[in-house]
Amino acid sequence: MNETIAKPTRRRPSAPLERNSVLFASLVATWLVLSTAAAQPAAAQPEASPAPSTTEPSRVGAGFFARTETLSAPSAAFTRVRLDLGVRLRPLEHLAIDVGIGIGGGRMRRPNGQDRATEIGVAIDVVGYLNPRSTAQVFVLGGVGLGAVGSTEQVGTVDPECPSDSLFFGDLVLGAGLEVELSKTVSLVGSTRLVRRTGFLGELEFLSDSANPPNQAMRSILAVAVDVRLIVGLGAPPPSP
Repeated sequence: MNETIAKPTRRRPSAPLERNSVLFASLVATWLVLSTAAAQPAAAQPEASPAPSTTEPSRVGAGFFARTETLSAPSAAFTRVRLDLGVRLRPLEHLAIDVGIGIGGGRMRRPNGQDRATEIGVAIDVVGYLNPRSTAQVFVLGGVGLGAVGSTEQVGTVDPECPSDSLFFGDLVLGAGLEVELSKTVSLVGSTRLVRRTGFLGELEFLSDSANPPNQAMRSILAVAVDVRLIVGLGAPPPSP
C-alpha cells in the first residue's frame, strides 16, 4: 500500500502585514533623507546689495557768500548800494543762517539838499526753505542788522549848517526769495526784503519829502531792498544714520 507523504504548505502573509511593512520602510527612508540633509552645512547666501538711493544729496554744510544789495526809501529820498561778505551756515536742510559784514554808499536828503552817504554794518539772516531738496529752492527769511551811516557836507558846497553827521541804526528785515543750485557747491540767490530802519544814536536824521512841514525829521524809515548773492562751499552729504 502506497503511502503519500504530504508536503508542508507555506502560508502567505496577510495583506495588512504587507501594507504595514511597506509603510514602515517608507518612513525609515524618509527619516534617512532628512537626517542627511540636516547634517550638511547650509550654503552661504550672498548678501543683498543695498538699494541705490533715490534722493539727492542735501545742502547741509557751511560756506561763504558775497552779496550786493540795493536799498531804497522813497519817503526819505534815501538810496544806497552795499557789498557784503559773510559766512553761510546750514545746519538743517530747512534752515540756514547768514552772517555778513558790508560797506556801501548812496545819497540821502539833508536840510540843504541831497548829500552823499556812507554806510557800514553787520547783518544776520535766518532763512527757512520750503523745498530744500529742489534745484530751485523757495525760501522766506527774517533778519536783523546793526550799523552806522554818515553823511558828508552837501555836495559842492561848504555850509556850516550842514555838517558831516553820523547815525547808528538798527534794521528789522522780512523777505522771500529763490536759491538756484548751479552745482553741488555753488548757488545763486536772489531776494526781496522789507526793511524797517531805526536810528538810535547820533546827530544825523532822515528827512521826509513832505511839503508841509518841509524836511520833517524822522528817526525811522521803511525801505525796500533787493539783493543778489553767490554762495560757495555747500553741498556736503547728510550724516549717515
